[in-house]
Amino acid sequence: MEFINSPWVFGSIASICVLLIIIVIKGSKFKITRDGATMSHTEKEETQPLIPEKYAKEIIYLVQKTADYHTKTFDLNNNLIKLQMRVYEELELSAISLLREAFLEIANKFNLERSVVRGELLTYTTTISYIFSKIKDIVRSSFINNHYHLMEDSEFDDYIINKKTTIVEIVSRELDLLWFSDNVERDSLRVIKEIRDREISELIAQLYRKSRRCSIENKEAIDLLTRDYNNYILRVTGVEITAC
Repeated sequence: MEFINSPWVFGSIASICVLLIIIVIKGSKFKITRDGATMSHTEKEETQPLIPEKYAKEIIYLVQKTADYHTKTFDLNNNLIKLQMRVYEELELSAISLLREAFLEIANKFNLERSVVRGELLTYTTTISYIFSKIKDIVRSSFINNHYHLMEDSEFDDYIINKKTTIVEIVSRELDLLWFSDNVERDSLRVIKEIRDREISELIAQLYRKSRRCSIENKEAIDLLTRDYNNYILRVTGVEITAC
């Protein structure tokens, strides 16, 4: 039943429900055949509607309220990933800048011509940017599958450490495959991980902590909508529900 989470699907269902309620209230007959749907009117004196007219307005509003609830919760969950990826994109720029600076420090030790250093820096920046396009997909998958709002602080700290290890290993492995230079050898770049470890760790921690905050705030917003919706159901029907 996952398809019901789509606001378009649920909106269509809600609209059909409203239409059927109106048809019943008006005392009409609705028939579906191979030739299509037909509706015929029957005198109200002969065919009483199944739903008393005094309840019709509240029932229609109930359908609208339900459609509205599902649409808003769907939008919140959909926007959560967008917010988290915006955090990633901002920190990705900082990470690339950090690695560029570290590369420049190393390249300058080889006493190369400035034009050569600029060319090597451009190649390194292009390579790193390509690698981060892969990191971005991995991070997006971790956000999609996340339940950050359910994690305890200690559990989340371990999660960050694991993600840092994974990201650093991917960058290192990709550089092993992609970096070729007669001027700045691959082995000379391995020290970047050590000399910039604190900054790299902090950027990755910021990424996941800010994303966790987005997840918690999203859950709080959905809980508020759910409480409001459930209270409405209780007031209208007398039925108490604990989840929707």
